[in-house]
Amino acid sequence: MYCQNCGKEAVSIGKFCEFCGKETGFINNDEVKVSSTSNSKLSKKQKVIIGAACIVLVLGVILYQLAASLSRPEAVAEKYFASLAKADYEKAYKFLSLPQSEFLTKESYVKYLQEKYGTSAWIATFEIPEEKSKDKDTNRERKEDSLFKSVNISYIKKGDSYPDYMTLRVAKSGSKKYFLFDEWKVTPGDIIREEWLISVPKGAVLFIDGKEVKKENIIKEEAVNWFEDSDDHAKYEVYSVKKVFPCKHEVKVTMKNGKETVQTLASQETTIKIVPDDALEKMAKDIIKKHNENWAAAMNVLDINHMKETVVENSEGWLNILSAINDRKTYSSTKYTETLISLEFDQIYLDDVSHLRVETSEKWKTVRTDNYGSYPYESNPSWVYLFKKHDDKWLVYKVRRK
Repeated sequence: MYCQNCGKEAVSIGKFCEFCGKETGFINNDEVKVSSTSNSKLSKKQKVIIGAACIVLVLGVILYQLAASLSRPEAVAEKYFASLAKADYEKAYKFLSLPQSEFLTKESYVKYLQEKYGTSAWIATFEIPEEKSKDKDTNRERKEDSLFKSVNISYIKKGDSYPDYMTLRVAKSGSKKYFLFDEWKVTPGDIIREEWLISVPKGAVLFIDGKEVKKENIIKEEAVNWFEDSDDHAKYEVYSVKKVFPCKHEVKVTMKNGKETVQTLASQETTIKIVPDDALEKMAKDIIKKHNENWAAAMNVLDINHMKETVVENSEGWLNILSAINDRKTYSSTKYTETLISLEFDQIYLDDVSHLRVETSEKWKTVRTDNYGSYPYESNPSWVYLFKKHDDKWLVYKVRRK
């Protein structure tokens, strides 16, 4: 080895030249060996850090794959249906993608499913069959599949041995899950009633499940003329309630005079029928019982004056009875004897202040007697009696068959 400064051959290998005293420019092999050996050894702290990083990386990959699997539309549909199967309807509600409506509440959704499926687990087993791959698909189909997914489910109800099938439609919600994956939600399909039209007395305030329906929901549609008197019946108006679950709802009506009525109505019912208080109901029943007694007497003796106690004179009801009496007078050789056998009250409704509607089921025995003998027969008519206040007294103004 030669010194790079003075050029003389070094007798011994060292860092400094023994002739000129300057650095020789070469490194002792032992130092190189020692340095190389010391650099090749990792400290315990470094090993721990590298090991932890590897574990975190592996866990990250596993969690990513797990999150990706749980975020698939098929997984969302499976969790939703599993909640239905166990009658955990509150949990099922969390998987739904619902349109904007203050009436599509979790409470009404749970009520709807309880009415439909019951309150206990009703599915024995279920599975999601593997989807067959499509050979060809169009651009439109590929775009549809990127936004929506139909998931078919085969299930067997408890107590059954044959399978039923349900198709759930799952859609992208537009938000991300775990900041990485598209969030999928189950669409409610046809279980939402798009519009519920409800007729209420004009000027009344309508509440559904404790929520006031805004006056702007009143539409210009002819209301149900429930009391069938176009001249002076209390006018009704129609509310349009958008998007409700088709279950029974608590409906409250506060009328202009301050009176309230609370009823439980299915969303198929379209008219608020106000139930009178006990005193008014008893009064209506008493009038109809008296009305039937008077009608039998009037028809037996063919005298309309028997009806003055319970019927508005010259009303439609009065004129119909008078017409029946005159028809029987035409056949003077034939006599009729009317007897009420039974009377049942089906429904009694009140409007805001001045009208009553009473529906009955009745059984009558009629004996027709002529020159050839007597002929008894029975009939079972169902009647609708319409009342109104006349001179501060409740009287019948119309009677028709139901």
